[in-house]
Amino acid sequence: MKNSVTGTPSRFWVSLSATGLLLALTLAITPILMGSTQATWGPGAGQTELGQTVPVPTSTPTATNTPTPTNTPTPTNTPVPTVIAEANITAVADTATSSVTVIQPNAPSTAASDASASVSVTVAVPSNTVRETSQLVIQDVSVDALPAAVPAAVTSVISAFSIDMHNSAGEKIARPTLGECITIKSPYTAADLEAANGHHASLKMMRYDEQAGRWVILNTTANFITSTLTAQVCSSLSVFAIGIAPPPVEATPTPEAVVVEVGGTAPSSLLLALVMAGSVVLIGSGGYYMRQGRKS
Repeated sequence: MKNSVTGTPSRFWVSLSATGLLLALTLAITPILMGSTQATWGPGAGQTELGQTVPVPTSTPTATNTPTPTNTPTPTNTPVPTVIAEANITAVADTATSSVTVIQPNAPSTAASDASASVSVTVAVPSNTVRETSQLVIQDVSVDALPAAVPAAVTSVISAFSIDMHNSAGEKIARPTLGECITIKSPYTAADLEAANGHHASLKMMRYDEQAGRWVILNTTANFITSTLTAQVCSSLSVFAIGIAPPPVEATPTPEAVVVEVGGTAPSSLLLALVMAGSVVLIGSGGYYMRQGRKS
């Protein structure tokens, strides 16, 4: 056997090395072989290797959403209008300046003020405005007996009148509810237009709101051809008036002062270019002469 330092290793060491390599290879392959064998073996369903029974988990059924039943709305009964023949109506007592018109719920009607009234008024009442046969009364009202002061925008009141609703027994209905909007028309004179300084749009129709205790200026249309004012009422009936409400005076804008600066005109681009070019020439000439002076 040769020396382990200088000579060739002996057969003993070669065999020992081969044996160790084979052992290492065996140890590396054994777990792989064992794993593949164990993968093919297994206990029966619900048992372990020792024969113990293991409970098999059962699948939980998925809950289904039950649709919520929808409530079917109960149909409401449409109120049937009560129609009373005029022969069975207790008429409202007429006065010298009032007019009474029977209003049936199932038919349109037109009411007009009395010819002797100081103000001419026409009221168009469509169907379904009232639920039962009623009586519409138009009567003069003195401008000195208005229930409250008119809005500040109204400079003067030309005329006033009341429109009330009574039932078939002749009793007045307080703040009657209107199922449809009624249309009120009233002509105006040349004197009324002159009082409005010739502005048709300044003539306005107003209604007194008894519940709120104040006047409401209605959206009024002035027809300058027929000289007629038209307005609609959809809430209730009460005292009405025609007044003058001039449009608001628009403030004249104050002209802004224009400041004019006194001075020369701004130099043009050409002049600036010439000045810059001259500056470059002067600087270059000065540098040239300074170098010449140093050489000499």
